[in-house]
Amino acid sequence: LTQAVNYYARTPSYTSQSNCCYGLESWIKDQIKKRIVKAVIERDDMWIMHEKEQINFLKEANFKLLCGLHSEIERLHHELRGEKLLLYIWKQLLVQLEVMYFNPDPQLSESCCLMKVKVTMLTVTARKFSSNVKK
Repeated sequence: LTQAVNYYARTPSYTSQSNCCYGLESWIKDQIKKRIVKAVIERDDMWIMHEKEQINFLKEANFKLLCGLHSEIERLHHELRGEKLLLYIWKQLLVQLEVMYFNPDPQLSESCCLMKVKVTMLTVTARKFSSNVKK
């Protein structure tokens, strides 16, 4: 286009139109600049939109991860509670057995048998509780 404009500008018959061609060339350059600016703005807008979508995706992924961690913490908390209950039961049993071992008494041996039954029942209940929590 520039070569054509220069050719017509040098030709004597078009010297009066050379200003017109120069104006056309200037107008074309302005249009090209406007299109480039518009394309750059459009590209920047698309990039900003892409970045916002990435941020939203990462927020959602982090939210899901934190929810999963929270539910796992809750599950482990309930499991720990069940294990603490079992530990407490066994400690109580050991205390009772020590008392009976060092104080042999017929009434204590009878209560020892009852205590063993109670501990067994509590152990079964605690294990059921723990297994329900693990599910």
